[in-house]
Amino acid sequence: MGFVRDARGEIPPEQPLHDVVYDAVTDTLSFWYGSDTRYLFKYRPSCSELVGLARLFVTDTYVGLLRPDTVPRAELITAP
Repeated sequence: MGFVRDARGEIPPEQPLHDVVYDAVTDTLSFWYGSDTRYLFKYRPSCSELVGLARLFVTDTYVGLLRPDTVPRAELITAP
């Protein structure tokens, strides 16, 4: 379905995305990744970016840190 490579200072292995859902009523895309520590995202897509919220560092005992998040659209790759 999809994956993320959460690179914070190194290039770690890919992690699968879980529960990738598009809600047509609210026009939002949501998904999460991780296991013991989870990262949850909910975005409204547009032609140029995803704008929404990220809930970071969620564990069984911590609700996580909620922050606004914007992901610009990647540049088109026209040649290898």
